[in-house]
Amino acid sequence: MKKILFLLFFAMSLIAVVNAQTESPTIAPDTMVLVKIDADPRLDILGKKLAEYNVAKNKTAASKIVTGKVQGYRLMVVNSNDKAYAMEVRAFLLKKYDNKYAVHTSFVNPYIKVKFGDFTDKAEATSIRKQLMSSGVIKGNIYIVPEMVIVKRTAAEAEDDEK
Repeated sequence: MKKILFLLFFAMSLIAVVNAQTESPTIAPDTMVLVKIDADPRLDILGKKLAEYNVAKNKTAASKIVTGKVQGYRLMVVNSNDKAYAMEVRAFLLKKYDNKYAVHTSFVNPYIKVKFGDFTDKAEATSIRKQLMSSGVIKGNIYIVPEMVIVKRTAAEAEDDEK
């Protein structure tokens, strides 16, 4: 008896679901439908503020510093297995040039290499090389090595280079 009641109830609920789905009314193409949007007026103020912020952000983006790698030159100052001497030269370069130029230190077994500067112009690298040679702190020769160097420039300069 329970099974029959269950099947009867299931069949009636299935018929009710099938009858509940009817077609939506169609609107003629020449009929104008107006939609009223009930929104908070503060959304308009927020939209205007966001637009002003985006304009201001684009203006300041041109003054931001952009870094990139380009073909340039570095000075090979030290290529030695004497760590104390390499660190002495590194400290001298950092102190004398007050972080104006980058000092790159690397260890390739058994040598410590100290490279100096990120120069895009070979003439500038040559003039700095002459200054370092005359200082007397560096014992050996200083070589100008072509490498990919890191260059800092403004976003406006970067856009000009791309064009």
